[in-house]
Amino acid sequence: MYLDTVPEFQLFQCVHAVGDMQGGRTTFSSTNAALRIATPAVRELWARAHGRYQRSVELYSNTVEAPIIGIHPLREFPVIRFCEPPDENDATFLNPSSYSFGGINKDEEEMLLVSLMKTLRDPRVYYAHQWQTGDFVLSDNLSLLHGREQYTQHSGRHLRRVHIHGRPQIANHHLVRSE
Repeated sequence: MYLDTVPEFQLFQCVHAVGDMQGGRTTFSSTNAALRIATPAVRELWARAHGRYQRSVELYSNTVEAPIIGIHPLREFPVIRFCEPPDENDATFLNPSSYSFGGINKDEEEMLLVSLMKTLRDPRVYYAHQWQTGDFVLSDNLSLLHGREQYTQHSGRHLRRVHIHGRPQIANHHLVRSE
């Protein structure tokens, strides 16, 4: 989300899994399915809104601004672009993004967040992968949103992720360039 190009796919590898009770499942939400099940009023709210997300880590500090409902860069159908705020009580989440929303009234922000999080966690849309050591998961990075559930601090979970780009690479037009 914060780099110059957008990978089409992500390949995850679990080097070391943790116990079922330690949390840390990787979550995937189908944005196509979310748009299908959302009510017309909710879709109208999402269509007006755009998110502004900023993240600073050792390798980069970038800002992205994207409409909540965008267009798939290769197949031209609607997709959702949203960076979910982490749970405030999740001390294991390092370098969270800061976020704000535009295109909607201030009093609509809570409805925006609640409707997105509720819809993106609907069982018809949502999958949470419980890792086993040695697992590989390949995900579509353009149609799915991914995240993770809170896990026990110092649990030892170890995942690797590789970004897979197509040719030509997809430019990230949502990066906000500083003047």
